[in-house]
Amino acid sequence: MAQIVQFFTNIVLMLLGFFLCISITAGVFQSVRADEYKADVIAELEDSNFNGNVINHCIIQASEAGYHLTVTPCEYDADGDLCLAEVVLEYSYKVPLLGMEENKQLRGIAR
Repeated sequence: MAQIVQFFTNIVLMLLGFFLCISITAGVFQSVRADEYKADVIAELEDSNFNGNVINHCIIQASEAGYHLTVTPCEYDADGDLCLAEVVLEYSYKVPLLGMEENKQLRGIAR
């Protein structure tokens, strides 16, 4: 009888560990997706030569994707054109099984 209880206790603990690992992995994937999204935004800004319409479109698109994007102009060239900007992407990091939720930021420079 003791072996049956021990067996089911082990099964429950293994399932709990399995679901905990999946939950943490989902949180890591959220971070990876946000980092890739930030890199895509930086590439798009650089390719468009910091076009104002592209910057606004990226901000709207990030909002629709569940992120908060801030593009801050940092440096202008001799002609008064933007040549350097800071990109800040805020996202939510969640691990539901642990009840953990944090807002995180990713920062990058578009040149």
